[in-house]
Amino acid sequence: MKVRFLVCSLFLISFLGLKAQENFSAAVNFKTEPTEKINFSETNIAVFYQKKLGTKSKIANTLEYSNLKVNYELNPYDFYADEDKFNQVQNKFEYSSEIAEKTKWLISIIPTANFQSKLDFSDVTVLGSLEIIQQIGSKLSVIAGVGRTSIFGAPQDYTNCCF
Repeated sequence: MKVRFLVCSLFLISFLGLKAQENFSAAVNFKTEPTEKINFSETNIAVFYQKKLGTKSKIANTLEYSNLKVNYELNPYDFYADEDKFNQVQNKFEYSSEIAEKTKWLISIIPTANFQSKLDFSDVTVLGSLEIIQQIGSKLSVIAGVGRTSIFGAPQDYTNCCF
């Protein structure tokens, strides 16, 4: 009986969401991914707020903190001592406005900080995008735009490169 209660409690606290009139929400997520030689444990905390600025425009802001811990099981010499904890703080600000009945534009600015133990100014990156969204049908839309994103690591600067 105790094991069943503990297992049910674990699944209940592994994700939590809170919404208040669709303008404010908070989320907490705990995730563990065991593999053969490495275990990943990730914790996410996010707060979302949006507000309409009239009939045609709105703003949204999401503040998120993520912590990833990596456990290298086959590491007798502690080779990966500095590479086992990764932190991310991200704030995503979005502004969207209608241009026409089925056309709107969206701008997002995403300052993010990715660091291991100590936060430094070199760990901060500003990402973002500018998009135009055309609604073609009830379930079909076309999005065109530009963005600066970074999937792995930091964006590369090519200003000092010679071809």
